Amino acid sequence: MFFFFTVRPHLTGCISPSMETFHCRWSVGSFQNLSEPRDLRLFYFNRLPLTTSETNWSECPLYSTERPDECFFNENHTTIWTSYNVQLRSRDQSVLYDEISFSVPDIDRL
Repeated sequence: MFFFFTVRPHLTGCISPSMETFHCRWSVGSFQNLSEPRDLRLFYFNRLPLTTSETNWSECPLYSTERPDECFFNENHTTIWTSYNVQLRSRDQSVLYDEISFSVPDIDRL
């Protein structure tokens, strides 16, 4: 008997080599029909001090041109000691596949 388990698209992690920048990656899981660039879109919210509203979600500042599953946050989009929420959404944003929260010092280093 053969069982096929559906694996939804999901975030595979975020890495910061120097705490000045970071990148996040994702997997399409078993949804191979989502393999075109921008079939999955990454959104983030950086909870800066003195702000509490979660209405300021922004799309990935720089999608990788070399990998269809990576978003890069340069120095202008990286803030140490604040909390980030990152979401993986469908192209039309109607489906939220995955969400993680972290601060840059807490994510893995290369």
